[in-house]
Amino acid sequence: MRRSIFWLLTFIVGLLLLIGPIAWRYTWSRPPADSYTPPEIPTAAIAATPIPTSTPAPVPVAGELPEMPVKRGPVVVDLAHYSAIRRDRFQPLAGALAERGVDLRFWLPTVPLESVRSFTEFPDQSEALQKILADASALVVVSPFFLYSEKEVQVVERFLADGGRLLVISDPDIESDAARDTNSLATAFNIVFHEDYLYDTVDNDANYIFFFQGDYFDQAAGLRGSRIAFYGGRSIDGAMTPQVRSASTTLSSLRIGQSHFTTAAIGGTVATNTAGRVLALSDFDVLTDPYVTRHDNRRMLEFVADFLAGGVRIQTIADFPAFFGKTVALVVDSSDPVGAQAIAKAAELQRLLELSGRSLQLGATRWLTDSTASDADLLYVARYEDASRSTTLLADIGFILEERIVTPTVRAPAVVPTVTATPAQTPSPALPPEDKTSPTPEGTPELPPLTPAPDVPPTPTPISTPLTLTAALVTPGPDIGEVTGNALVQAPAETPSPTEEPPASPGSQAGAEPTASPEATSQPSEAQSTPEATPSPEPTPTTQLFLVRNDGIQLLAEETQLFIQRIEQDSRKVVAVLGANADAVEAGLTRLMNRDFSGCLIQTELVICPYQAKAGATPSAAPAGGGAARPAPTATASADEGGDVLIVDDDRNAGEGERGEAELYAALLSRAGYAVTLWSTRERGYPMSNTLLSFRWVIWSDALYERSGVRGEALQSIGIIINSGGKVTISSRMPFFGVGAEPPSPIADVVIDPAAPDLIQGLPSDPIPLPEGLPPVIPLTRNPEQTTNATIALRRGPASAAAEAPVMMLFTDANADEPKGARLLIFGMSIAWLPDDVAEQLVQNMARVMLAEAAP
Repeated sequence: MRRSIFWLLTFIVGLLLLIGPIAWRYTWSRPPADSYTPPEIPTAAIAATPIPTSTPAPVPVAGELPEMPVKRGPVVVDLAHYSAIRRDRFQPLAGALAERGVDLRFWLPTVPLESVRSFTEFPDQSEALQKILADASALVVVSPFFLYSEKEVQVVERFLADGGRLLVISDPDIESDAARDTNSLATAFNIVFHEDYLYDTVDNDANYIFFFQGDYFDQAAGLRGSRIAFYGGRSIDGAMTPQVRSASTTLSSLRIGQSHFTTAAIGGTVATNTAGRVLALSDFDVLTDPYVTRHDNRRMLEFVADFLAGGVRIQTIADFPAFFGKTVALVVDSSDPVGAQAIAKAAELQRLLELSGRSLQLGATRWLTDSTASDADLLYVARYEDASRSTTLLADIGFILEERIVTPTVRAPAVVPTVTATPAQTPSPALPPEDKTSPTPEGTPELPPLTPAPDVPPTPTPISTPLTLTAALVTPGPDIGEVTGNALVQAPAETPSPTEEPPASPGSQAGAEPTASPEATSQPSEAQSTPEATPSPEPTPTTQLFLVRNDGIQLLAEETQLFIQRIEQDSRKVVAVLGANADAVEAGLTRLMNRDFSGCLIQTELVICPYQAKAGATPSAAPAGGGAARPAPTATASADEGGDVLIVDDDRNAGEGERGEAELYAALLSRAGYAVTLWSTRERGYPMSNTLLSFRWVIWSDALYERSGVRGEALQSIGIIINSGGKVTISSRMPFFGVGAEPPSPIADVVIDPAAPDLIQGLPSDPIPLPEGLPPVIPLTRNPEQTTNATIALRRGPASAAAEAPVMMLFTDANADEPKGARLLIFGMSIAWLPDDVAEQLVQNMARVMLAEAAP
C-alpha cells in the first residue's frame, strides 16, 4: 500500500514539473491589450516589380520578307570543338538572322571524345572546316573546349579575307570556357580575352556579376542611350576597336584599379585582309532567352545579327556558282552533236544550280556578242579553236593559239636482258616485316602493274559522274615494277633455266640465298640473260597546239584547262571553261562543279589547271602458274569511277619517312586479279561519300603507323559505308570498333578460330609466329559474339599477352530488321606482321568473303 502511494505521488510531482513551466510562460508572456499589432502585408505583385522580372510585352511582329534573288550562305556555329552549349540557346539569334534572309547551321562534333587520349591530341579539322565554310556567310565560335589548330586558324583567315565574318565569344559562365583556349583563334585577329570576370556591386541586374554597359562606340554608336546588361562577362584587350565598354562602377576580378572595360570589340589584321571582319563579345547570355527580353538587350542581339549578315563574300571561280545571278545560260560552242554524256552533265549542272536557288537555260553562241538576246549570266564551254574563232576570250587575257611541229627527243639505246622464264612451283620465302620491298627471290611470279588513284583532293560538292583523270606516281618495290616518267613499267624477273636446280623451298631452307652451279656462273648459256641492244626508233614529228601569252608564257594546250571569269559592261557575268578537246572540256566542267582547283594556278579572273587525258587499258598477261591467259588486274583510272577495291592509306598523321601497309594490300590483291585503287589521305584528304560507295570493298589502313587509330572524320567516312550497306575492312591497331578495355600488350603469335572457316581457309592450324619487337596493341573485346553476333577468325596465340583475345572479327547486319548486306571486318594488327605466304592467303580469303554477294 505504501509503495503504491509513493509511485502515485511521484507521478503527480513529475506531471506538475512538466506542465508548470508551460502554464507559467503562457500566463506571463502574453502582450498587453494596448501593445503594437503589425499591419497585414499584401502579396507582392511580381509582374509589376521592375527588377528582376520585367513586365510581359507583345512579341514583335516580323517585318517583310527580305527580297534576295539568290539565297545567301548560312551562318555556321562551331560546336565541333565541343562548346558546352545547347543548340536551342541559339534560337533568338537564328530568328534574327532569318529576318535578314540568312540561315543558322551547326557544325557538329565528329570526333568521339573517347578516342582523344589527351587535350593536345585533338585532331586537326581544317579540311572539314574549309568544306563547311565554302558557302557560309559567317562563323560563330563560343567558348571552344579544344584549341583551334594552326591550319584551322589559317582556314578562318582565308574565309575572312574572302569577305566572311567571325563572331568569337568567351563567356566565363560557360562550362567549357577558358579564355586561353578561345584565344587560340582570337589572337590571330589581334583580340585577347582576359581570364577575369567583371562585377558591379553598385548598379547591377539583381546580381553583382550581371553588370550594365556604360558607353557605345564606332559601329555600335547607334546603341547609345540603351540599358544593356551582360550576365557574366570578361574584359577584352588587344589591337582592336572598342564597340562597347562597361560602366564606371564595374570592376574586374584581376585587373585591379581599372574601369570602363571593353566588352565588345571589332578586330582583324590588315596583313591578312581581315580587318573589321571579326566581332569579339564577352557574354553569350545576352543573346539568349530569357535574358534577351530584359531591358534593351534585344538591341544587342540586333547589332550582332546585322554584323553577321553584313558579310559579302568575294565571289571567284572557285566559289561556283555563287558568282552568278538568278538565271544562268549554258552555251556549248561546238559543231559536234550533243550526246547522252553531255546531256547527263547538263542535268547535273541544273540540279546544282537549283540547290542554290538558280535556274539553268540553254543558250546560243551568239549570246556572247549579243547582250540583248538574254539577260541571263553565261556559262560558256568550248574547245580552244572554237573559242578563238567565235569569241575574244583568249585574246582578252593575252593568249593566242599556235600550231607547232614538234620532234620528240630520242633517248640512247637501251639494253634489255633476254630472259627465259620458268614459273616456280613453290611459294616465295617469307620476308622480314620491315622489308616488304626487298628483292624478289628467283622463281617468284611477278606482279602486274599497279597504278594508284589520281592525285586530286576531295571536293566540297561531289558530282556523281566526274570526268577529271590525272596520272599519279607510286613507289613500288622491285617485285612490283619500276617507274619511268609517268608510267609504271613491269620489272623483268630473273628466273632459273630448265637446266638449273629450282630454289629451295621455305620449309627446307627458309631465307637461304639461291645458288647456281659453278658451270652456270662461269660461262653463259642459252638460258641465261644475254644483253641485246634495242635499236632506237626514228622520231616522228607531230603537230601540237600551244597557248602562247604576250608575256612569253607557253602552255601545251592538250595538257591545260582554262577558266575565265569576267563581268561585262552591261553587268552580265560570264564564266568560260576551255580545253583542247571534248574530254578536256567535260573534265573542266566537272572540276568547276566540284570546286576542285587543287594544283591550279589561281588568279583574279583566270584559273590555269593541269589536265591529262584518260589512260588506256592495261594489256592482258598470262598467269604465273601457267594456263590460259586472263586479263591483268588493272587499277581504276579515277577513284570516282569506282571498282573492286579502294585502299585508303590513312597516312595524314604519319611521321616523316613512315611507310604503311597499304601498298602491300594493293600488291596482294592485284596479284589475285582484283582492280585496286590507292588513296593517300595525306595527299588527297578523306574520300567523299560518293567515292567510297562506288567501290565494292573499302580497306581503311593505318596499322603500321606509330599514330595508328581510326578517329574523327575517318570514323565518319567508315560509318557512311556501313550505314549504306557497304563492305569495309579496318586494318588498325586502334580500330575504334570492337576495342576492349584491357591495356596495350605485345602480340607474339596468332591462332585461327574455326568459327570463320571462309576467312581461315588454307591458314596453318598451329600458332603463327610474328616478328619480335612489335609495338603493343590494345586487345579487341573478348567474346563479342555474345552481344553483336560477331564471328572471330583470328585470336592471339599462347605466346602472346592477353592470349585468346580476338585479332580479326567480322560483323554483318544479317540479323538486322532490314539487312542491307553491310560487312565490317576488324583486323587489329598489321597484315605486314604475318609471314608472306600467310598474308597472301589471308588477303585472298578476305577478298572472297568481303566481295561475296549477300544471300537473298
